[in-house]
Amino acid sequence: MRRRLFRILLIVALVVGGLWLAARAYLSSQGVTNQVAEHLAQLYGGPVRVRQADIGLKHTALHGLELFEADATPGQPPWFTADQVGADVSLWSLVKGTAAPKDVAVSGARVTLRFDKDGKLLTRLPARPSPSAGSQNTALPAVHAEQSQLVLQKEGTPDTVVKDVKIDVRPEDGRVVIHATGANPRWGGLILDGAFDRGKNDLAVTLKSAAPVHVTQPMLDALPYIPASVWRDVQVEGTTPAVLTVRHDFDRGTTHYRVDMQPRGTRVEVPQYFG
Repeated sequence: MRRRLFRILLIVALVVGGLWLAARAYLSSQGVTNQVAEHLAQLYGGPVRVRQADIGLKHTALHGLELFEADATPGQPPWFTADQVGADVSLWSLVKGTAAPKDVAVSGARVTLRFDKDGKLLTRLPARPSPSAGSQNTALPAVHAEQSQLVLQKEGTPDTVVKDVKIDVRPEDGRVVIHATGANPRWGGLILDGAFDRGKNDLAVTLKSAAPVHVTQPMLDALPYIPASVWRDVQVEGTTPAVLTVRHDFDRGTTHYRVDMQPRGTRVEVPQYFG
């Protein structure tokens, strides 16, 4: 009797184990990965590619996530990539269609933003999707990213690459609050603080150097959102703290900027009045 019971339990264990392995293989299959990418594309409003989706009982991980610009042409590189994105989304919530992560962890992200010579953003981000019925009050997750990189590409200037980027994003009173740190060989340590107002649909960010830095004109030329004409009128070189404040209204498509510096031992030229 005991031998028969043991045999039954062994068969049940093998069957359950086999089903679990089969389920894991299916949940990590290319078919499921494609479904996840299609769902993300609907939420994002633009093309999305995922190398692999790994769905577990309590956690979901995406490997090789890529976000492309709106109306991206074939062969155009993504503006956002991430080695891994993990979320506290369970298999059961995915099955029920109620998946709403509270915490998202991103590792190895790379963000590339393109600007024209006047500092205008060229990277075409998708328009904010119209909220569906009952989704306006959907809580946004907290996001933590590390080991990431930001690349600012402005026409006519070398790329500005910020490495060792750490980002924390959290919802707060109808806003999305952002805090980030990183480092650049020329600018040294950098600190970014900002907030996106979901009601007003505008973004305000302040980027500042962690310490006074020796600023050269090529460094100022490469700053985004600032027209090249500004530096044709006033040219600066010297040691100073640097603070760039930008506010962008997505509905109106308008951008306002401000640069604050407190120069010490700095050379200032006003070319239009000389020569």
